[in-house]
Amino acid sequence: MMDVKIGDIFVYSWGYDQTNIYFYKVVGVTAKSVKIRRLKNITTETGFMCGTCIPSNEFKSEEIHTKRVSLYEGKPYLSMSYGGGSLWDGKAERCSWYA
Repeated sequence: MMDVKIGDIFVYSWGYDQTNIYFYKVVGVTAKSVKIRRLKNITTETGFMCGTCIPSNEFKSEEIHTKRVSLYEGKPYLSMSYGGGSLWDGKAERCSWYA
């Protein structure tokens, strides 16, 4: 299904005064949706209240979300609360935090 398989990781970035990065691992696949679980982040501080994030191999919680997969610019995309998630390319993501 749209080249999404169990074990794939989606990245979701959101925020206003800060950039929050959430990583989700695909734990189940159906014809039109995926089941995902959020992973913990490994964050490296690179400056004042900013850095880079990569996913760890640990789940953040037991919660499982079911999301419908759509295509955005020909690539798998998940609609999230404040935007969308795309397949993670394996590169560290820039993040920031406020106080």
